[in-house]
Amino acid sequence: MRADQKSFFFDLSSNDRGHFLRISEVAGSDRSSIILPLSDETVGYFVEITKDRIQGLTGANIRTVDPPPRR
Repeated sequence: MRADQKSFFFDLSSNDRGHFLRISEVAGSDRSSIILPLSDETVGYFVEITKDRIQGLTGANIRTVDPPPRR
């Protein structure tokens, strides 16, 4: 997903400790990531906080992009 001059990647993965979601922001040569363990509680909490913050933004440059069709 691209937003302004940044790219965002959402990667589902797993290791010996379980499944997780890595969200990475890439701008030029800089990369920042957060990792969320995949549990109903963690993901649900993250989604609620994110929705709350987005709804609180007024006049922000937020646009919705439809994902590409799956093949």
